[in-house]
Amino acid sequence: MAKIAFILAAFVAVALAEPPKAVPIVEYTNQRTDDGQYDLKYVSGDGTIVTSKGVLKPTADGKDNVLVYTGSYQYTAPDGAPVSLSYVADVDGFRVSGTHVPQAPLA
Repeated sequence: MAKIAFILAAFVAVALAEPPKAVPIVEYTNQRTDDGQYDLKYVSGDGTIVTSKGVLKPTADGKDNVLVYTGSYQYTAPDGAPVSLSYVADVDGFRVSGTHVPQAPLA
């Protein structure tokens, strides 16, 4: 009997749960080139801002190109704290910094 009551309560909870609210995109730009470079930005109605850019850079020997990715995002956490993060991905690897990213101690 308890099992049936639990299952019934679970169904009621799911039925009464509020569906997630759609957040509108209030600004959107996306520019791309034939060689793979791009520049993307969007801003949503809740204040979230996302940027991403891919730029071709010549390799050290000049014989080839590498696509360097840079970007950032920022939003407001549920507790009201602003959160921001920036990143770079290139031949030296992926590097990230942000308000909530722990910093390595100085050696």
